[in-house]
Amino acid sequence: MGHAECRKIFEAARVVRDLEIQCNQVSDGACTASLSVTEKHLQHLNVVHGGVITTLAGHAAAGAATTLIGSNNFVVASGFTAKLFKSVRQGDLRATATVIEQSERDMRVETVVTNLVNSETAEVARVTFNLVVQSSI
Repeated sequence: MGHAECRKIFEAARVVRDLEIQCNQVSDGACTASLSVTEKHLQHLNVVHGGVITTLAGHAAAGAATTLIGSNNFVVASGFTAKLFKSVRQGDLRATATVIEQSERDMRVETVVTNLVNSETAEVARVTFNLVVQSSI
């Protein structure tokens, strides 16, 4: 799909638009996305909801995977693990996703989410994607 298709998956995903997640940089096997924390991202303890951080990580991972597949294909997450390290109350978050392993049928992507206020790691996620050829659906 390439770089343009990677950006399209950010535009097409309603939840990503609603959370105001932005695709910042794209290269082969990599994607960087960001989120400026606002009040709508906070949960009842006034920290960013873990689901918001995980959505940022997951979509950056999907973007990275998308850069390495053909135009008639797409990826579907089949596994997701995440480790939350630090609570986030304010500022900007950056998710840096990199494909770390690839085969004919699947790939694994690691995403590191960093709080740009203090350069601390907020989350590390690993996502496994299965490759789906559109003609096979």
